[in-house]
Amino acid sequence: MINTILNFTNKNDILDKCIYASIMNAVMSGAYPSLSEEIAWDGNNYLFQNMEGIRGVIAFSNDIFVCGVRNEKKYEEGRENIFFKLLNSASEKVLKLAEEELLPYFLVESENENIPALSMIFWGENDMILSCVNESEVRRLRNATSRINTAHFLLQNKISPHGLWYNRIAKKLTTKPRKEIFI
Repeated sequence: MINTILNFTNKNDILDKCIYASIMNAVMSGAYPSLSEEIAWDGNNYLFQNMEGIRGVIAFSNDIFVCGVRNEKKYEEGRENIFFKLLNSASEKVLKLAEEELLPYFLVESENENIPALSMIFWGENDMILSCVNESEVRRLRNATSRINTAHFLLQNKISPHGLWYNRIAKKLTTKPRKEIFI
């Protein structure tokens, strides 16, 4: 069964938020080097992970996207199983994008063979975001996309990540007592 989820957004908004989150991450990784491994781009694929064992990839094409997320605690293994349980009734374009761009990022070794393993997949086409899981399950994994939500907040409030960094440094400089230098 396909569910319409995340009614508040669409493919272009998600792409914009991924780009914005990448910019934020690049600016902030100077101060916090451990952040630099949490977000990356590989061609048209946006990769993200958190410290709780949740990782994801959003593969973008011209008119659709497919997002796969794996929680290391619970996931489905095997291409056929994933296609049956997580991509049931998806269009051929979505299946092709998932096969070519998404599954290779989620390989695990099982009985001396590399097979894909995913917890959840959702995709966007025709200005709708669809999934074979319900929205409450998607929201449970929202920590994996918290950077996208932060970027969305900053974008909606017209706050630039550079401005945040600058304001934080400026505040430190103005609140710390200055040592005067005498020559």
